[in-house]
Amino acid sequence: MSRLVTADNVTHNADSPQFGVTRTDAKPCRTSVDASDEMTDYRGASDLGDSSRCCSRQRVAEIAFIVLLFFVVGGTPAPEINEAQYLAKARHFWDPQWCGPDHFLSTSNTHYVFYWTFGWLTQFLSLTATAWVGRFVGWTLLAWSWESLARRFCNSFGAAIASAGIWLFLIRQLNMAGEWIVGGIEAKIFGYAFVFLGLGSLADNRWNRVWIHFGIASAFHVLVGGSSVVAAMIAYGLRLRKHKLSWTDLFPGLLIGGLVSLAGVLPALIGSGEASPEEVAAGVQQYVFYRLLHHLVPRDFPIWYIVRFLLLTTVWVVAAVGLRKDDKVSRISLFVAGSIVIAICGALIDVCVGHIRPLAAQLLRFYWFRLSDVMVPIGCAVFYCHLLRQLSGSTKQKWIVGVACCYVAWSVTAVSIKHHQANYPECDKQGRVRTVAQYHSWLNVCEWIKNNTKSDEVVFAPPNHQSFKWNAERAEIVTWKDVPQEPKGILEWRRRLREIRIFLYRGKLRPVEYTNGRLVELAKEYSFRYAIIERHRAIPRLFHRVPYENDDYIVYQID
Repeated sequence: MSRLVTADNVTHNADSPQFGVTRTDAKPCRTSVDASDEMTDYRGASDLGDSSRCCSRQRVAEIAFIVLLFFVVGGTPAPEINEAQYLAKARHFWDPQWCGPDHFLSTSNTHYVFYWTFGWLTQFLSLTATAWVGRFVGWTLLAWSWESLARRFCNSFGAAIASAGIWLFLIRQLNMAGEWIVGGIEAKIFGYAFVFLGLGSLADNRWNRVWIHFGIASAFHVLVGGSSVVAAMIAYGLRLRKHKLSWTDLFPGLLIGGLVSLAGVLPALIGSGEASPEEVAAGVQQYVFYRLLHHLVPRDFPIWYIVRFLLLTTVWVVAAVGLRKDDKVSRISLFVAGSIVIAICGALIDVCVGHIRPLAAQLLRFYWFRLSDVMVPIGCAVFYCHLLRQLSGSTKQKWIVGVACCYVAWSVTAVSIKHHQANYPECDKQGRVRTVAQYHSWLNVCEWIKNNTKSDEVVFAPPNHQSFKWNAERAEIVTWKDVPQEPKGILEWRRRLREIRIFLYRGKLRPVEYTNGRLVELAKEYSFRYAIIERHRAIPRLFHRVPYENDDYIVYQID
């Protein structure tokens, strides 16, 4: 009877660019065995099956614990920051009649794959239910991809959980440009999940799989995936002498990954295709230097943010130098180094041409600092897993585990206290809804608009609030958060925002007759009949009819 082929006589060729190519050992197998050998083989196969099932249960448990950790950190009431924009866009993508006249929703759909993948849920579920379904799907994919990566460096139960907590809180607490991963549902969650899968393939030296995973990441979020491709190319170039592969050997993965990425690249290119060069230049400047300078322009970053990130990077560099002889760790470290090189290029652009705003805006708009914000903490978490494996069973390992658990427990406690102190959506906190009482007033006025106006109504809503479409399901003139991704849309967004803010500011200073007349002019320009004015703005009570009011908001009807 033929002997069973086991893991001992099957090996993986780590340097092969092919997709999981295996080869059997060249040693000949016996064609017959005695009865005792046969029984031993069957017992071995049974033990191997039990071990495999135990390993599977362990992996499922670790993934479940990581998802629970994500829930504790990101499980705030919906909508979270960016959720109101992403899911409103996704619903409008599948139902263009929903909030049809809204300017932001009518602009180009840059994150086409995300809208196509999750938007259909909004046809059967509320936006809040869709958000929670999307969160758990995204968190589960993220947890699985991280567990898969962490397992390559340490198989001990709990290593993936503790390391997930390490990078999660290092990103939250020591970022430089405001990047985050775990929170509300949006396209970059899925982008980073596939980046993690790509890093697992990178650790195994399977470069074709790396490009394919990064291609899928680019389809969901072109900047997350695209910057990962650049960092991987830098890492490959730095190890060129150690590779047995040429660039031509990587062609299959690059081709497939590139084709898949077009689903994210083409919508981004099409969105700006109708604008003139002057409009593109003006729109990009508004985007970079007015709306998103806190993410894109280093000179606007708080000094403490820069210092804390540099300190974390220094710790990572010391560890990377010490572990440079480990091939798997070294490949991940080179990728992290690639992300740092990208960030350095962004900083040099700001230093060298930051004073030439048209040129600087064109260059800085690509989020040079996003990937390093994430990957330096990821590199530290990988070092943690490697140390656990190296110190397995020693007293030092227990100390390292204890310190990591204390750090994660302290961070979870701090986040939980913060969430408990003001238990209403982060989206509304950022939108200057300052108290729980004001939040309930906001919900009430949105509910009144939803129940007492036509579905195609356009409403003048407070421009700093972010959740009007989410709660009232009506179009609005403009809001600070809803910046389009196309140059013409950005310029129109800026014009509307300036006009509305001037009205609200001057309404406190000018005679009531002026404010009353100006509101009528705006109503004609933007075709709205209802205006929601915050009481704290101290605008004198206008002459228009007031069909609804509460402690924080007044609704005027313009006939």
